[in-house]
Amino acid sequence: MELNLLIMETVFDLNKALLPGGIRNELDLERAFIADRLLRVMAKENPKLKIVREKLRDMIFVYEDKNWSRNSNITQKQIEESDQAELKAEKERPLIRQYLVENLEQFISI
Repeated sequence: MELNLLIMETVFDLNKALLPGGIRNELDLERAFIADRLLRVMAKENPKLKIVREKLRDMIFVYEDKNWSRNSNITQKQIEESDQAELKAEKERPLIRQYLVENLEQFISI
């Protein structure tokens, strides 16, 4: 089952985000943050979504630990990319929310 969302000429794939290495860049990370926050709210009504959220949070932690830890060399370019990714992902928030709501049953069966 593919859980794809066409967002502003890119594809957000929750299935890939849940796999090791699935969060590949800052934009993926920011989209994952948004999906995580939305899933937190949705999980209050449907506890089965907690499992999906936990998996997503694990992948967020892995990416952040690799790219944003004290031991990594954080550059000004990386900070700027993060800022730009955050702005772009925030514009996509309504589409991500719509996608999660429309595909609720698929997420429950993950």
